[in-house]
Formats: sequence, C-alpha cells, structure tokens
Amino acid sequence: MGETLYRLSSRDPNDQSAINAGQEIENAINEILKLDDEDISLICYDAFEQLKKARIITNNNYYESILEALTDDDLIALIHKFKIGLPNIDKELDQINKMLEQLETLDSEVKFNEQQMTAKRIMIGNLPSEEPGGWARFIADTKPGLLKSFFLLFIRKKSIDAAKSKCAEYDSRNALIAEVSLLESTNIRLNEQIEEKNSKNNDQKTLSSHQQILQKNIKLLEENADSLMPKAKHDFETEAKTQNEVQQHDEDDELQFTME
Repeated sequence: MGETLYRLSSRDPNDQSAINAGQEIENAINEILKLDDEDISLICYDAFEQLKKARIITNNNYYESILEALTDDDLIALIHKFKIGLPNIDKELDQINKMLEQLETLDSEVKFNEQQMTAKRIMIGNLPSEEPGGWARFIADTKPGLLKSFFLLFIRKKSIDAAKSKCAEYDSRNALIAEVSLLESTNIRLNEQIEEKNSKNNDQKTLSSHQQILQKNIKLLEENADSLMPKAKHDFETEAKTQNEVQQHDEDDELQFTME
C-alpha cells in the first residue's frame, strides 16, 4: 500500500475500469471540496482538513490531479474520517429540529399578544386621556385620614363620586398603556427568537442538503476504492504475509540457536 491514486488508476492504459474508478474518485473529491466553506466542513473537520491539504499540495506542485497528492492509504483514512463525522451531522440536525419545534408555540404567543394589544388599545381609546387635577385627586382619596374624612363630609357625594370615577378611569388607562408596552416588548423578544429559529430552519435545510451531497460522494469513494485497490490490497497482504513468514523464520532460527 502507499501508492498514489493517480498511479493506481493510470498504471495500465488498457485497464478502463481503473481509469474510470480514478475519475470517479477525483470527481467525488472535487464535489466534497465544494463544501469546504460550509458549516458541514467544521462538523467533519478532520476529513476536510485532509482534503484541503491535498489540494494545497496539488496546487503547489502543479499536479494535474489531486489524485497525485493522495495515496490509497490516504483514501482509506479519508473515508474512515468521514464515517466518524457523519453521525455528528445527524446530531446537529437533531438539535436544530428540537429548536424548531418551539417555533409554532412562539408564533402562537405573538399572535395572542397582538390580539391582547388590539383589545387593550380599543379600551384605551374609550377612556379619558385628560389627567385629573389635584382637587379631584384630593376628594377621590379612597383611604382618607380622620381629618380629611371630616372635611369630605362637607363635599357633595356626587362630586366625590365623579372625581373617583375620573381618577379610576385615568389610572385604568395608564395601566392599560403599561400592559400594551409590556406586550410590545415581549413580542419584540419573541420575534427575535422567531427570526433566530427561522435562520436555524434555513441552516437545517442547507445542512441536510449538504449531508446528502456528502453521503452520495462518500459512497462513490467507497465503491471506487473497492474497485481501484483490490490488487494493491492483495499485493500488500501478500507482502505482509511474506514479511511475517521471514520474521517467524528468523525467530525460529534465533530460538534454535539459543537452545543449542
């Protein structure tokens, strides 16, 4: 093992299957590299870093193909790194989906608050906007002290009731204005959350689309790696077996020498 993919795919000009496999691998790598500026490249960081380094080597050495910068070992390692990263994409999508589940609830809250604000604004419009004067406030006191209570005995009940009504309506109007203001602030906050989740919704669609592209091209890498490298794998295994046999023979000789 350790030969460049370019050499493996072009060693025999008559081996069209190897040539095709090399071309498919190169195309798949180029498609994957189109995602290197996307969020998915951060989730599968190690794999993308390996490909980006290979691209730099290709450019620096003026190689015709990125396959000249990658060996069969590199390809196997690359596929392995992507397989480690793919489950993390699913986890990221699950987290986004959980956030999006709250979107419908937030929309309902905003609509309910808008209905409440509309109703309260109508009520505000039906209440007097003129602030009661000091005299009206004085005689409308609902908890007068002993001295004031004695003084109020000399004020007509009709005047006191009118002052109390005017003050109550004005206070109710101010309370409604405060409630509307609070609802407006709440809806601003809720709409910010909705905007954030809508952005996450777009992120989810983009990430899901990129995941499909990545999965498709990883599958192509695997299929064509199996097609391109069986002979190289066989040669490597044969060489490794021979080396093991030689090592075992040497160990047997050493053991025999020791026993003697």
